[in-house]
This record gives sequence, structure tokens and C-alpha cells, in this order.
Amino acid sequence: MKKKLLVLTAAIALTSVNTILHAAGDIHAGKEKSASCSGCHGADGNSESTTFPKLAQQHASYLVNQLLAFKAGKRKDAMMSSMAKALSDDDIADLAAFYAAQKISRNDMPVLPANDDDEDNEDNSPNTAKTVEELIAQGSDLYRNGDLTREVSACIACHGPHGEGNKPAAFPVVHSQHATT
Repeated sequence: MKKKLLVLTAAIALTSVNTILHAAGDIHAGKEKSASCSGCHGADGNSESTTFPKLAQQHASYLVNQLLAFKAGKRKDAMMSSMAKALSDDDIADLAAFYAAQKISRNDMPVLPANDDDEDNEDNSPNTAKTVEELIAQGSDLYRNGDLTREVSACIACHGPHGEGNKPAAFPVVHSQHATT
């Protein structure tokens, strides 16, 4: 009986390996399929425009989940939804594999607008930070500790100590993203 159970377990494990490998996607096919994405997200997934997120070095599992959400209409964006609807599951896996294999680019230090008086401060909380360095320190504190008074969880819990995300949970990489995305 133990031998039969062992053989059955091995057979199931071996058949699932093929599925797992197939689900990983083909990087080279993904590069070919990424041409229509490059206008917004850059040829290697490093968008130049702060309007569009960087896809480079993002976890493939996260990218697959997001493309499937756009395709199913769970995430709403006219451009992305129409692009995703045309993709097969293999296309999505290939694109995700391609972008996950790319190296994310670093950003230049942000420059504050000359007239940054926080008029659009919705919660009327005092914001005394005036320099980029002070804002980075304030953001770092929020990232690591959260804010109990505003019921904001610490970002580090899901996105890791260095913004590397959580691959098994499909939480995105946030380091090196544009400040506005």
C-alpha cells in the first residue's frame, strides 16, 4: 500500500511540474509580444513617463494577476482593459516572464515644485516637511511604521523591508517606481 501511495504521489508531482513550468511563460516570446506595451511602459519595462508604472523586475505572479483583472473587468482602465482582452493566457504568462526578467531602473532624485504649499492637503494634517530629504524621511517612517491615527498600515508588512514585494503572495515590487505612480 505504501508503494502504491508513493508511486501515485510521484506521478502527481511529475505531472504538475510540467504545468508549473508551462505557466512560467517564455521570456523571448514575451519580448516579441511586448511591442504594443513599450509605448507606455518602455521597451524594457522602464517607463520614462511618470504616468505609467514600471513593469521591469516586477513579480510575474503580480503581473499575471493584474492583466487577468484588467481582462475580466475587475480592474478598470480603458486602455489596459482593451489591451488585456486581446491577450491569451499564454500571452499573459510570456509578457509577465519577460518583464520579471528585466532590471528596473533607478530614478533621479525628485524635485519639488517651487510653489508647494500643500493647498490640496485633504485631511488637513500639518505637513512641516519642506525639503525632498524631509519628505523622504517622512515617507520612510510611514513605510516602516504606518500611522495608527489615520489607520494606515505599515507598507513594509506586504512590500518587504526594501520594497521588493512578496512574490508568493503576489504583492508588487514598489522600489524604484515613479514617485507619482
